[in-house]
Amino acid sequence: MSITLVNSTLVTESEASSFNIAIPSWGQQNDDLWLLFMAKDDDPNIGIDAEFTTQFAQSSIASRDSRHEIAYRVHDGTETGPWAITQDTETTKYILSLWRGVDTVDPFDSVLFDSLAYANKSDNPVSGATLGAPNTADNVLIAYCGGNDATTINLTKPTGMTLVEGSLSTSISIPYIYVAYEQLSGSSAPGGRTWVDAGAAADGLTAAFYLRAAEGAGAGRLACMAGPGQVLLTG
Repeated sequence: MSITLVNSTLVTESEASSFNIAIPSWGQQNDDLWLLFMAKDDDPNIGIDAEFTTQFAQSSIASRDSRHEIAYRVHDGTETGPWAITQDTETTKYILSLWRGVDTVDPFDSVLFDSLAYANKSDNPVSGATLGAPNTADNVLIAYCGGNDATTINLTKPTGMTLVEGSLSTSISIPYIYVAYEQLSGSSAPGGRTWVDAGAAADGLTAAFYLRAAEGAGAGRLACMAGPGQVLLTG
């Protein structure tokens, strides 16, 4: 058994101070992993429901035009739901996904959120930390990119990857958010992956991490990547 994507959904929540995420009926099993990716217009951060653990939260910096958070929860059947999200009155998009075959004790490996890079309305590539070789073979690679801009942003997924979910930006008040994945083989560093911006200069962010495969689930890791020669946003 390898790491697999069970299901996913993308939702837009428009200018509410809070909203709820209903727990989907996706045939979830104990030890499945919920992954929640969120992109929000403007400065203040997002408040994630206490049933989730925040793995990354972009700090509030007024010069940046979008906020990003990534959180997770290991499914154990005690989820009460709906999951409550708080924010200011801005538009938020989120991708909720469910993965099977991930280590529940130590799901993350080689976390590189501290080395995120950001391009504020720039045509230059978004570059960040270089993600090294995975610890074992047969990985699943996941790439995240989100942000917003004053003009239409329409990203093309990296070559060879499959889109989990994606939604473009049509104005400065509407964020874009994309997640893609790819099954890899071997244990070498994955190499270059590029998000291509088919619109205009982007205010965007990418993230990088591995998810550790459960023992007996097959030699593998799940990875989100960002950085020079890895996951880029180009204009």
